[in-house]
Amino acid sequence: MRHLAECLKSVQWADAIVVLHAGEDEPRIPERRPSVLTVRKLVPGEELKSLRGETRTDWVLHLLGEERVEPELSDELPGWFIRNKWYQYIYVAYSAGESPGASSVCTAGSDCLVLDIIDPDTDTAIAGIGRDDIRAMLVYTGSELSGQSQANGEIEDYLDDADNVDQDDNFEKNEKSAASNDLFRLATSCPAPNGDQLCWTR
Repeated sequence: MRHLAECLKSVQWADAIVVLHAGEDEPRIPERRPSVLTVRKLVPGEELKSLRGETRTDWVLHLLGEERVEPELSDELPGWFIRNKWYQYIYVAYSAGESPGASSVCTAGSDCLVLDIIDPDTDTAIAGIGRDDIRAMLVYTGSELSGQSQANGEIEDYLDDADNVDQDDNFEKNEKSAASNDLFRLATSCPAPNGDQLCWTR
């Protein structure tokens, strides 16, 4: 682990850091070690997914001792965003055209995200007012509803509608009520001549 110091420095924003080692001796840890850091030996056959329970965090980032979080990712996930746990309350979805390395934006009615506006009386999509040209969207979770337990960290306890948690390209917006309080911000193509850029709307 020649670059362990750089690795640890790149994740100093984390709520918990666990250094696992397979050797007889512990790796050399920098003198200015993060207060949230623990070091222990990797148990043979241990699955890394068990670390979520050990760290008591909502997600776990696995790095080898030679790896580090690059500044570009740190810019996308700034420390205050992680420390304040905003990732628990904002769900990001994007079309295939917005994924890293994509060569073109999505096509409306084909491979863009879809948002249906639901009629509260019939519980069906209202024709003509939904969107099928969404390149990306943010879904803000509301306060905890009856039957939810956001302490569990499960997406079903943050987003209210079944269509918003099944990880496909279709989403639903319901009228705010005791059973639904998800909020949406949509990103579509800006008007010409800036059609390759994103414009955000409600």
